[in-house]
Amino acid sequence: TLGFIVVMLLPNYYRAYATIVLNEQSLNISDFQNILSGVKQDNMSVQTEMKILNSHSLAQSTIHKSELLKHPEYAGLSEEEAVSAFAKNLVINTQGVSRAIEVVFRSKDPELAAKIANTHANTYLESQVEFKREQAEKMRQWFEVKVKELKADAIKKAQAVQDYRAKENLVIGKDKDELIYQQISDVAGQLVPVEVNKYGMQAKTQDANAQSDDVLKSPLIQNLKTQASTISQELGSMRAKYGPNHPKVLEARNRLAQVNAAIASESEAIQGSVLKTQVATETQETLLKSRLDTLNKQADDLRDKMITLESLQIEADASKKILDNFLKNYEAIQSQVSFAWPDATLVSPA
Repeated sequence: TLGFIVVMLLPNYYRAYATIVLNEQSLNISDFQNILSGVKQDNMSVQTEMKILNSHSLAQSTIHKSELLKHPEYAGLSEEEAVSAFAKNLVINTQGVSRAIEVVFRSKDPELAAKIANTHANTYLESQVEFKREQAEKMRQWFEVKVKELKADAIKKAQAVQDYRAKENLVIGKDKDELIYQQISDVAGQLVPVEVNKYGMQAKTQDANAQSDDVLKSPLIQNLKTQASTISQELGSMRAKYGPNHPKVLEARNRLAQVNAAIASESEAIQGSVLKTQVATETQETLLKSRLDTLNKQADDLRDKMITLESLQIEADASKKILDNFLKNYEAIQSQVSFAWPDATLVSPA
């Protein structure tokens, strides 16, 4: 019959199937989105990759690699005609909701069908690797420019902090505190024992008993009083024996007067020493308070300068943090880019 004849005259076509599975995208450049000119990083999707597999450019690459124009089915065709015929014989299918994609190619020659299906799948994988290499080069070039800018900015802001310190004479002391605040703390610390000592001296000068106690505790006074006691005893014995006008009695009386004079002189000296100590202590207190007042006034003047300095320091720290984070993120991304593996796998060649 006519239908049988038509069927018999139709050429036999063979279909070859190669299966690709999309992997999770290995390159994560979320921190660099929209910074590389001309590079858009969307998440891999099955529909996107199917469009790439059906693309004109990928078809051209497969035709060149497989030398398809030398095959009798395509001999005599121009490149555009070959691409058009190639597209008619190529079918890209998905397998349900999975991330698997079938590359199906039809040909009268079963070996050619299998060869083209596999070549097209491998060309697609190679294009991914090449894209990554191009992307890595763009990223490297952009990074070199950007890191120079960030380094220059970090250095400029750090230098601004040092320049302002030098201009306003803001000297750093220990524990990274401003020197003037350490000086205030030191002077205040010196003032406390001086004031305590002053109050003690004032109490002594106002209290006769306290002064007498200092005199009595003096080793020299104690020694002189012992001498006076001994001489008094000798003098009493001599008076009883020789009478009041005997030369020995007069000599003993003279020695006793000298010792008592020495006791009086030393007592006065001790009391004078307490008074001098009090005056010296009060003078020291006055000097320390004056120094503390001067430092506090300088600290008041310093506060406005410190606000400016802290603002400059915050900017410098922020600039350095941006640079550090940039380097850290780039190193992590670069380590992935360096290994140019495709984001898909040919799991079942034709």
